[in-house]
Order: sequence, then structure tokens, then C-alpha cells
Amino acid sequence: MKAIEIKQQRKSARVFFSSPFGGLEEEREELTKKYWPQLSSMCKRAGYEFVPVDMRWGITSEMSSNAATIEICLREMDRSDMIVGFFGQRYGWHGFDSLLQKSFDVAAVKYPWLNDYRERAVTELEFLHGHLRDPGKRAACFFFRDKSYDDLKLKIAEEAGDERQARKFLSSTDGPKAAEFLADLKRRVLETKDKCLAVHMNYKNPQEGARLMYETIEKFLKEVILVHSAQTLSPLEEERLQHDLFRVSRLAMGGVFVGGEDYLQKIDEHVNIRSQEGSPMKYLVVTGDGGSGKSCLLGSWSLHHQEKFPNDAVVCHFVGSSSGSTVPRKILKHLLDELNSWFKLKMSNQKEKGEQTFTGSGGGDIRVLIQGLSETVGNITKAGFRTIILIDALNKVDDIGKTNKILHWLPRVLPPNAYLMVSVISTQVQMVTELTEERGYATINMAPLNKKERERIAVATLKVRGKALSLEQKTKVVHKTQTENPLYLKTLLEELCSFGEFFQLDAYLDALLETKNTKELFDKCLQRLEVDYNPKEYAGNLVKDVMCCILVARQGLSETEIKSILKITNQMWSILYFAIEEFILERSGIYRFAYDELSQAVQEKYCMDESTTIHYIMRLVDYFGARLRERDLVYDTVISDRIYIELPWLLVKSGEKDRLIECLTTASIFWSLFSDENKYDLVSYWNETGLTGEEITALYQKTLNDQLALLYLKEQEKGGETITAVKKLAKLAFQISVYQGDAGHMTAVEPLLQRALYLQRSAYSEEEIHSDANVAMDYCEMANALACLLVDTERFDDAEPLHREVLELGEKFADEWSRGWSRVATSLHGLGVLYYRTNKFQEALEYYNRCLELHRRTLEPTHHLIPDTMNNIGALYKSMERWEDSARILEKALEMYEEAYFGQLPPDVGGTLLNLGMAYARIYDRNKAEPLYLRALDIRTKAYGPDHHDVGQTLLSYSSFLLNLDANKSAEAAIRAAEILEKSLGPEHIFTLNAQENIALAYAVAGKFDDAHPYFKKAGLTKYQKDQMNTSIPPLNAAMADYYLNNGHHEEARQLFERLIGTDFASDRDFAALDLLDEDLLGDNRPTRPYEETVEYGIEKFPKSAMIFGRLLPKLAKSGDSQRILMILRKGDFGAERYNESYLSFIENQHRKQGLDVIQSAHEKFPSDTIILENLAKCHAFYEDFVTASTYFEKLLDLKPDDPNVMNTFGRVLAMTGKIEEAKKMFEKGLNCAEAKNEEQLIEQFKANLKLLNEM
Repeated sequence: MKAIEIKQQRKSARVFFSSPFGGLEEEREELTKKYWPQLSSMCKRAGYEFVPVDMRWGITSEMSSNAATIEICLREMDRSDMIVGFFGQRYGWHGFDSLLQKSFDVAAVKYPWLNDYRERAVTELEFLHGHLRDPGKRAACFFFRDKSYDDLKLKIAEEAGDERQARKFLSSTDGPKAAEFLADLKRRVLETKDKCLAVHMNYKNPQEGARLMYETIEKFLKEVILVHSAQTLSPLEEERLQHDLFRVSRLAMGGVFVGGEDYLQKIDEHVNIRSQEGSPMKYLVVTGDGGSGKSCLLGSWSLHHQEKFPNDAVVCHFVGSSSGSTVPRKILKHLLDELNSWFKLKMSNQKEKGEQTFTGSGGGDIRVLIQGLSETVGNITKAGFRTIILIDALNKVDDIGKTNKILHWLPRVLPPNAYLMVSVISTQVQMVTELTEERGYATINMAPLNKKERERIAVATLKVRGKALSLEQKTKVVHKTQTENPLYLKTLLEELCSFGEFFQLDAYLDALLETKNTKELFDKCLQRLEVDYNPKEYAGNLVKDVMCCILVARQGLSETEIKSILKITNQMWSILYFAIEEFILERSGIYRFAYDELSQAVQEKYCMDESTTIHYIMRLVDYFGARLRERDLVYDTVISDRIYIELPWLLVKSGEKDRLIECLTTASIFWSLFSDENKYDLVSYWNETGLTGEEITALYQKTLNDQLALLYLKEQEKGGETITAVKKLAKLAFQISVYQGDAGHMTAVEPLLQRALYLQRSAYSEEEIHSDANVAMDYCEMANALACLLVDTERFDDAEPLHREVLELGEKFADEWSRGWSRVATSLHGLGVLYYRTNKFQEALEYYNRCLELHRRTLEPTHHLIPDTMNNIGALYKSMERWEDSARILEKALEMYEEAYFGQLPPDVGGTLLNLGMAYARIYDRNKAEPLYLRALDIRTKAYGPDHHDVGQTLLSYSSFLLNLDANKSAEAAIRAAEILEKSLGPEHIFTLNAQENIALAYAVAGKFDDAHPYFKKAGLTKYQKDQMNTSIPPLNAAMADYYLNNGHHEEARQLFERLIGTDFASDRDFAALDLLDEDLLGDNRPTRPYEETVEYGIEKFPKSAMIFGRLLPKLAKSGDSQRILMILRKGDFGAERYNESYLSFIENQHRKQGLDVIQSAHEKFPSDTIILENLAKCHAFYEDFVTASTYFEKLLDLKPDDPNVMNTFGRVLAMTGKIEEAKKMFEKGLNCAEAKNEEQLIEQFKANLKLLNEM
């Protein structure tokens, strides 16, 4: 397969090192381990690759046998920028050896001048070619070691009997003329000193020689190769540089992308396919194992494409390449900034285009950034250009929330003529599934390298370094299965290049090839580092300590941090750093591991037990904690982002709860976190403490007290006004209140808001607030927040004057404030909400319309606040039952959302769809409404994932819509909603419980009460235990109560009524039924209930309730409490029947006197009621007050003149009073009446009574 050459390949700085093979090993070792890494780092920062060409093991036996040694050395020198020559006392291989002369024959074809030097050593030939034949043409420097060092080494070897070692330091080793040839070479070099970078004729030892070489090379590279004009870069240029350098670092060495032609061609074909907006053809994902070459592919293709199509807007984002590059918001902002910069530059070069406007980068809101990105890409498309966005390593993007759907931040739809390409590791199955199945991305999968490709990569990589493997070594590498992974192969080759012992190379290669994967290979690297780079003067394992400190840090560590934490010298760090640099990424001075496999290797090698991990975490905690304590205690003191990013995160990992709380209540930590882009981290940290919002507010109140004292002292010390302390503290108090609101601790916000507003009013007079624009703006921000909170807590009377004050000030200073009229619109919206909540719909509509008018006047036509406000108006129309108006404005809002987001509706637009669905359900048939519910469900599912609570809430709305259409289908939707909400929010969350009640409601509507029961009871019991029964559905509770009572489930009914009596929607039946069931089911074991759960309280709440009265009467009659029953009768304005019932109940309980009180009161209230009169008369008669009784009977007879029963009783009372004649007349009258009515029994009674009176 043809290799693809990338024109903008990695630039290299090649340095050729020339010396005899034996005797100079120490210099080479010093260079390899100490200095080459430093030079490599310097070059890397400038976008170059440092390539030390060292032929110490680069010439294989095959090359030697093929007589290629000289030619290869000279050709490598041709590719190099400079030559570094160094000698000891040994001259090197020379003379008329047949193999050497054969090598001359081969090389002389290309370099015929060699024929004049056939008896000279190969190293001298390199000196000649690199410098002496044309001094000054190529940068050169030469170093000769002092003879005294070689003599000492010779003596040591001879005394040890090491003949092989001794030969390295003898001038005569390589022949009788060796010393003469070497002396002649030194003379000629010295004669050209003025044409050399440096010539040192007698350096003392290998260490000094290596240092002198390094200093010379460093100076040359800085002044010649890497030189570029110094300039101050903008933040975007700085970010771009980081991504460009990362892209260069991931290109194949030398720019040769072996095996890449097919992949590059596939991407070319993908981009060249004409596709419609929203078509999956526009989107591509590159998948593959870790280290399979995904970054290399995207980086190579982007350069390849930019060269071929310079008018395309190509922007790349390599996740992990810079500080913040893993944060979704920053990814979108970087892409948007790059495209805006490209478009602005392109348009400035096209005068005929006229004045252009460019979309801003937006704030931190992901939705706004996505909209801005779509708008900018749309502008590029309209201008006739193509946009290509590449995002590498999606798997490294920060997970910013458990409730957010995977890749929720990644734009789903781009305008026409725009392409989005991403890469992700194959093991991220959920991510790959989201892209390929949910979003329809085309796929390119990076296949393992075949043997031919592995061989070509190995040869090409080593060739750049001027090295090669023997046939046997190459066969071992190529046939190792693990080398099919490019990262494994790259790491293996890099490790071989770092190995300095030629004679041990085979053994080391074998040891490396024993590893089963890249992680194990990195483990071998760590072992080598421990051997080579653990200084004796360090008390411990420096490699382990450095690696573990980097591992446990959140973002990584800087050089200064590492040296301070571990207390190591600059030299200790530098030597190790340059040795590990290939393994780590540098982001704005912060070092972290470049590969996940290395992180895994460090974790498994050093930190498998928790105690070790905690040990290193606490070392970092102590360091950052000490740095924090060095800073001023005032809240707005600027502290390093390294402190507030690392310290609280490390404390969470350490489990040190008390220290975490202390950290979070440090005013400067709060201020820094909440003022920066890490405010959501602050929420997460506090969640880890398990404290309630009220407890957090109490802690911050103490922080405010401490800050007030501190600020007072500061002002006194500098002779300032102490009122300044109050002004500053008001800002802090307000920011803490805002945080508590953002964190969802709504009940804990008000004390902080009230304090902030109090401080503001204390710091400034009313006149200042109403005359100074800046003071008024701060005041309005606080007052508006409090007013909105008061509305949320239904304290409307307190909220309205605050809202009106804010509006008045806003309209006064709008032209002086930043975004002044937008602030006024916010105030108008707040008043609209207030009136909406108080059912003053017409007033609410007025303020919403004024808000909308201002938004249209001050904002871009596509700004989301315009359709957001229209959505609120639509919801208001819905409450007013103006369904046509609601549908009209919601349709317009939806149309604007569609336009603004290129069809990619954000999840909160689901609310618009749901409201529109309700309107359609009223105006049209429900078949037109259902698609809107389903679309809202689809949008939120795609945005958040199928298990997000917003999806559950949408399903609940859909279930309610279905309730009267298909109760069984409604139940299914509610069941799915409950499952989602329980999974995402927990089994006891109010949303979960509401969903369970919706299930029960659907089953109840379907008549399936047995199916409804378990959901209803589970939700009800939990709500009751959590004091949330007021959120329960009243009709559902009533229906279930009927079901329980009518089907003999009396205990279930009793428990239900027990839950209901404390609710705002409790009915009189609930109190009466609970009292009855307590008595019937529990008897003597019935509980003594709190007063609020008794019928006594029930009659206060429902004074007219006959059911509760019926439960109270027997109790009061039994106790004889006539005054209590009379009070109840009067308060409830009960009728005569209840008075009579009460009287009889008292009589039955032998409380006649109290009964008399009741019936007497009844007569006063109902003077014409005959039953009351009769009972009253009889009661007086019972007490032998016949005179009074006869009075009432007389009244009764007037009302019932034809009633013989009244006449019979009245006659007896008259007789008892001694009025015999009147009694006789009454009996006679009654007899006549009874005879007329044929009432035989009464006739007999009258006759008997008359006979008795006549006989007296």
C-alpha cells in the first residue's frame, strides 16, 4: 500500500553524532539520558522534532555484509543539519580490510572522492564529508578527549584483566598508523576552527564532553534552526498553537502515514458526496482501539485537505491537547472562535462582499454556543464556502453531569455544505451507538496493522533516527501480534531508540516483546526509568513519586508543583522530565499522561491499594492547602486557579469531609469557583458533604460575619471608610445567594438574599440608589432576585412592590446600564409571572407583551428569548382558555425555534410542543395533538437520553393526554415514566411518586382498581412519610376511597383517610370516615390522634358537615356537653332536624336538662317548627312545668289545629295544671277530630280521658 506523504509534515532538527564505535560509550550514554531529552523538549515546543542521528547500533550486520556501512553513514549526514564529532584515543576501523574496502566500493559510486581516503577510518570519512572537504558549509563542532582520561581507563582495564575494555583506549588498537592518522585529523580540524561552531581539543572526562556538546547544539538550534520572531499571541492563537502542536505530535514520524491511503480516500469521498441538510452523509465517526491511529488519521487528513482545498473552513479540535480542551463548553467556544476568525479574515479579503457581521462567541451556555455555531456555519455556507469540523477523541471529553445524555453538547444538525467528523475509541460502546445508530453517522474503523505495514512503519521510524533493525530483530517485531496496534509499535520503537547498550539490545528487545499490550509495555518503560533515573541523593523512588502525583491530580501538575511537593532539585527534575516527556502531554505548563494505557500502568504498578492513593492525594492536598494559606483572607483576593481547581477536588477524593467544608467556606475559594467556569464543581463538592441547603447557608453566614470583621479591619488599616466593607460584603452575600439558587437549595436562599439587600440598603441611601446608575443596577439585581423568590413562595403582596421598584429604576437607567433595556424586559417578565400566578391573566398578558416588544427591539431576531417569551404568552392563553390564540403564538414560537436551531430543537422547546399539543387537543381532534407530544418526547430523548428525568416528565404529560383516549395506553406511558424517574431521581423523589399516582389514575379510569392499588398505595405512603400529600391527586384519592369502602377493604380505606386528613384538599368525609373506621376496626386500641386529625378539628374546618356532626353528636350527648353541641349547631347553621336529633340524643343519654337547653335554643332559632315545639313542650311537661308546657302546646295547636295527637297531649297537660274544664274541651275536640279520621286507638284514649275527668 502506498504511503501518503503530508507536505506539512513534522519539521525536524537532525544532528549527526560521529565517533568511533568503542571507547565513547560514556559520552553517548550521558547524551542519551541527560541531554537529548532536553533538546527534544526544546524542539518540540517550537514545532520541531529533534532527531539525534547516532549510528552506534544503527548499522546492522546485514548492512555490513552488504558493504553498506559507509554509504549509509554519509547519506544520513546529508540529511542532517549539523555534525558533532568526538574522539578519544582510539582512531577506529580502517585499513585495507576486504569488507571495509568493499564498503568503499559501494559508497564510491555516489561519493567518488572516497577513493582518495581508502585507508582512513569511517569516522574520519564522516568528518571529511560533514566538514573538512568544505569547511563552513554545514554546521559542525568537534570534541577531543584528554589523553589522561584514556590512560586512566586503560590502566583500570589492564589491572582488571579486561583486554576487550583495554582495547577501547589504545591508539594502536586499530593498526600501526592509527595514532598518526588521529593526530593528523586533529590538526586539520583545528586549522578550520574559525569555520566551526566549537572545537575543544582536550575535554577532561565524558561528563564534561557531553555537556560541551549539549551547550553547542543548544545554542545552534536556538539561534539558527528554531529561531522565529517573538510575538504576543491572542488567546485564540495560543489555543490554536496548542492544537497544531498536538496535531504535529500525532503525525507519523517523517509524515509518512503508512497504510493511510485507503482511510484518507474514504474521508475524501465522504466530504465530496453532495448531501442535504441534516443528512447522515454529513457526519462521520472514526473508531478504533486505543492507539490505533485515529488522531493521526484526522490530523493527516486535515493537512492534506487544507493543502488541496484552501478555501474550505477546516477547524480541528484535539481533545486533551490544551487546558480546558476536554470541557464541552470550551470545545464549542473554540470551534466557534476559529470559524468566526476564518470567516472574518476571508470576508475582509473580499471587498465586494461589503460590510459583514459576525456571530459572537456567546457565553458559557451550551445551547447559545450551539446556536452561535450554527449561525456562523450558516453564514459561511451563504458566502459560498464549505465548513469542515473535526473533533478528535470524544471519549476524553469531561462528563459534566450524570443526568445529561451522552454527547448532549455535540451539535446534531449543521447547515448545508458543512461536515462534522469525530473520533472515539471503540470501547466506548454507548458513545459509538449514539453516533452510529441514534444519529446515523457514517463509520470508518481503524483496522489493525498488517505485517507489511508494521515493517514499513518500523523501518521508516528508525530511518528518521538513522537506525535500523537487523533482519532477525525486524522479524521479531513484525511477527509480534501486539505490534498491529500503532501505539504499541510506536512505544516499542521509541523505547528501543532510548536504549544505549548495543550488545544488550537483542535481550532488551526480547524482554519488551514479552509484553501482551501497550499497558504492559509502559510498565517495562517504568521499570527502565526506575533503573536509569532514580538519583541516589533522593530518599525514595522518584519515578514512582512523580508518576503517582501526576496520576492522582485532577488536571495534572506543573514543574514547580512537582518540585515543591517532592522537594527535589531542578537537576533531579530535569533529568527525569526529559526522559518521560514522550509519555506526557503539556497543557499550558501542566503535565499529565499522554496515554490512558500509561495511566493504567502507573495505577496498577504503584497505586493498587487505596492507602497508597490517599497518601499521594494528601501530599497534594498539603501543598495546595499551604499555598492557599499564603494568600490574603479577603474574599476577592486573586488566587491561582491551580488551587481552587485542585484542592477541593482532591479533598473529595480523600474523604476528608471536615477539611472539604473548611475549604468550601473559605471566602476566596467560593469567590473564585463561583466567579470562574467551575461553579458546577462547587455544587458537586457541596453535594459530597451531605449537608442540607439550610446548613450550608448557616456556614456561609458565619463566613460573611468573618469577612465583615476582616473588611472593617482592612479599611481601618488603610484609613478608608468602613462603609466600604459593607458595600463589598453585599456583593459576596448576593453571590452566595445566587449559588444556593443555582444549587437548587431554594428554601435556603432567602436569608442570604435578605442580608445582601439589607447590606446594600445600609451602604447606600435611598437617594443614592435612585440617582446613581451603578448603585441602582446592583440594587435592582438583588431586589429582582428577592422579588422572584417571593413570587415562587407565593408571597405576592410582598413581591409586587419590589418588582415595581425594580421596573421603575430599570426604565430610569436603562440607557446608562449595560444591556439596560434587556434588564427592563426581565423586570416586565417578572411582573408577568406574578400576575399569572395570582390569576390576573389580563395584567400578566400586558406585561408579557411589553417584555416581548423590548426583546424584539433589543435582541437579534433569532435570539431564543423572543420565542421563549412567546411560549410564556402561549401558556398564558392556555390558562385563559383562549385556545386559538395559544395555538397561534405557540406555532410562531416553534417556527422561530426551528429557524434559530436549524431544526435541532433544544430540549426545553419540548414545553412549547406540549403546550401546543394541549391547545390542539381543544381546537382540533386529538389526532392532530398527539404528534406534538411524541415530537417533544423525541427531542428530549435525543437531547438527554432515554433515562433522563425530563423524558420522564414528558411521558407523564403524554400519559395525561392519553387518559381519556386510551386509559391502558396512558398507564403504559406512566409506567415508563415512573421507571425513568426512579432510575434518574430515586424511588422517593416527588416526580417518581407523581408518576406512580398517574399509573394508578390511568388504571382507575380503566376500571382496573386492583391494578391501581399497589402504585397508589406505594406513592401515598411515601408522600405521607415525606409530608408531601398535598401533591397527591384529589380525584384519584376520592375514587380509591370509594373503591376500598365499596369492596370491603376497610383497613386500606382507614389508612388512606389517615393520609388525607392533613392535606389541603381533605374533605369532611375523610375526617368522619377515619373516626368511624378507627372505632369500628380498632375499638379500644384506636390511637389518640393529634387534634388536627380528629373530628373536633374537622368540624372547625368543615363547620357545615353533617357527616362530621353525626360523628360528634353521640360523643357530646354522652358527655352532656350541650354548650359545645349548640356552638357547633350555630356555627354550622344547621337546620331544625339536627337540633331535634341532638335533643333526642341527649335524652337517650339521660341528659334531659342539657337536652332542654338544646331544644329551647332550637325553638328560638326555629319558632314555628312543630317537632321542636312538641319536644320542648313535652320536655317541660317531664319536669312537671305544666304551665310552661301548656304554653308551648297552645302554640303547637295553633300550627297543627287538626292534629288529634297534639290535642291528646295538650289535654293531659291542661288537666295537670288543674284546668279540668279546658282539658275536657280539648279531649272532646280531639275525640271529634279522631272520629273524623277514624283513628280508633286515639278515639279510645280520648274517651278514657274524658271518663276519668268526669268521674273526678
